[in-house]
Amino acid sequence: QLYALNQGGTSTVNGSTLPNHIEHKPHLNHGWVNGAPLMTSYSHMSRFSVSAGQKVSRGQRIGYVGTTGYSTGCHLHWMAYVDGATSDPQLHY
Repeated sequence: QLYALNQGGTSTVNGSTLPNHIEHKPHLNHGWVNGAPLMTSYSHMSRFSVSAGQKVSRGQRIGYVGTTGYSTGCHLHWMAYVDGATSDPQLHY
């Protein structure tokens, strides 16, 4: 199971995308954190527990780890984007 890890407040589920081979990827928009917009994504999920436009809180289940696209085993690509650029997600939690 995967849980929202946003810093405080709520996040908005922006929806899922299918870029290249990465599937089942919700984006959580966390708003402004430390003076910059923060968004996270969770790739290769087997299914979602949330839907586009839904507000989610820290600790809320957002879905389940899976093996979608060209992956060969269950795993997760957890990405963070600060002002649109990739960033180490561990720096924000």
